[in-house]
Amino acid sequence: MADPADPSAEQAPSGPMQFVHECWAELQRVEWPDRRQLWTATGVVILVCVVIGVYLSIIDSGLTRVSAWLVRQYANH
Repeated sequence: MADPADPSAEQAPSGPMQFVHECWAELQRVEWPDRRQLWTATGVVILVCVVIGVYLSIIDSGLTRVSAWLVRQYANH
């Protein structure tokens, strides 16, 4: 391991162009999904969003009714 305080230690080139080069090299190694995998994943995301939306809607409706009932109960006193 090179000592960072040692001026004779070699350093890798840096800068914006090196960053772009490394990003491009990393993107070349990515295993991109095919069309079927993409549609399957999209369907799963949409289904999960709908299920969670319905669940949250039911919870919200219940809590709204409970809070309205509590307000009516304590507003009369």
